[in-house]
Amino acid sequence: MATTTTDANGDYSFSGLPDGTYTVDVTDDANVLDGLWHSTGTPNTDDQSQTDPYTVSVSGGTTYPADFGYYGVPAALGDWVWADDGDGIQEAGELGLAGVVVQLTITWPDASQTIVKTVTDASGYYSFDNLLLDENYDGQARRTDVLDQHSGVTGDPSRESAGRRDRGTDSNNPPGRR
Repeated sequence: MATTTTDANGDYSFSGLPDGTYTVDVTDDANVLDGLWHSTGTPNTDDQSQTDPYTVSVSGGTTYPADFGYYGVPAALGDWVWADDGDGIQEAGELGLAGVVVQLTITWPDASQTIVKTVTDASGYYSFDNLLLDENYDGQARRTDVLDQHSGVTGDPSRESAGRRDRGTDSNNPPGRR
């Protein structure tokens, strides 16, 4: 086995190889390299990111490319937690809830998970910033002192309220703005 390190431009080379079949493997962790995700281009095409590891056959002293691209485009996930009247629609007069812990579970390509938490601000807004686009997320909000305005029962705001389902009609705007 031979190893090499990329230069400042990301270039690398294994020179003087005898004819044969080789596997090139970038030492990333589950396709994550220094916080960047591995991208995949057109297979067996120069200047296109290849699968990792990548198998290449070498013969006759020809140079064969094995390119690997990594990207990092951060995203954000967040919005509002508010005192709903039970219809699942954020409407004027339904104020945001301060102090709600919102938990985000990040599932990595190797199936391991990281849990991060934040707390809603005074207006009920929360945000998880600097997220990679290829991660899988599962979130939930917890506040045990939230009063369901229909039943008068204290409960979990992530549950359906008064038997009604959120049909995706809630607003991404702060309370009172459409």
